[in-house]
Amino acid sequence: MLYLAGEDRARDLSGDLGGLIVRTVVIYRAIKVASLPSSVQAALDANQLDGVLHFSRRTTEAYVACAQAADLLDKALAPLHFCLSARVAEPLVPLMPLTQAANIRTAARPDEAALLDLVSPL
Repeated sequence: MLYLAGEDRARDLSGDLGGLIVRTVVIYRAIKVASLPSSVQAALDANQLDGVLHFSRRTTEAYVACAQAADLLDKALAPLHFCLSARVAEPLVPLMPLTQAANIRTAARPDEAALLDLVSPL
């Protein structure tokens, strides 16, 4: 079995999995930007974002770091945050005031369909 994967992943499937030989090949890597695009900064500053989708812990950490660098952390925490899992949400939790804790929504299952189910009622 060939597992095409990103350079950073939560788990490596390479090896013998009960008789199934898996070979992992890295086919992409994500590079963190140094700052949020100006259009995102402007939308945050104007409170124009209703929600933010977080698919990985790494992207959540990058969002927080970029918001802090732009001095927009309070505004970046204000929208709803839709997280793929509790682990993905962890970087947000200590930053949220108790009054905003409900702004973090976690998918029932760690997959894209469950994450988007959180958004669809809005």
